[in-house]
Amino acid sequence: MQKKYRQPDIFLQSETNINRDNIGPIYVPKKGDVFPIHDETNWRYLLPIILMEGHAATLVNNEVSYEFTLQDPNEIFRRKGKEEVFKDYFPWGGNLITPWSDGIKNEHFQYLMIDGKPANELDQFVLKQNYYWAMGDNRDDSLDSRYWGFVPENNILGEALFAYFSLNLDTWTPRWNRIGTVIR
Repeated sequence: MQKKYRQPDIFLQSETNINRDNIGPIYVPKKGDVFPIHDETNWRYLLPIILMEGHAATLVNNEVSYEFTLQDPNEIFRRKGKEEVFKDYFPWGGNLITPWSDGIKNEHFQYLMIDGKPANELDQFVLKQNYYWAMGDNRDDSLDSRYWGFVPENNILGEALFAYFSLNLDTWTPRWNRIGTVIR
């Protein structure tokens, strides 16, 4: 796969000497939040939310057009193991990029189009739904919102009501006092 599809992930790939557990305060966007659009707009933060709201986003520069997607072809290849499955996920073909693609620099966002209109003609963006920060379950191949962004409210199917199973990892025995307990 091309390098432009790879997502830089400070928590997994960064070679800087930082505390990876302290990511600082996180603002979770809510319905009705207004994001002003100006020269300093953080498109890497806002663009995934715009895509989750159902808008189309493209980078158009001269003859080249890149369509934004939230599904990284590298991730699909990694999980499915075969490149031929791409046609099922990306049937239209063409140049697909994610908002986190390495090849996109901040100055490229001047060519951003949202629903066919230049982004620099927009004054603000108002959210239509709530978003949530989701945590992984700390299992193999478990990811969370640091990797794939906020979860839109319309993707939430329910909430956990009780602990189905709980295991003491030191002794590999069930924690009977937790199984079946109501989660508050």
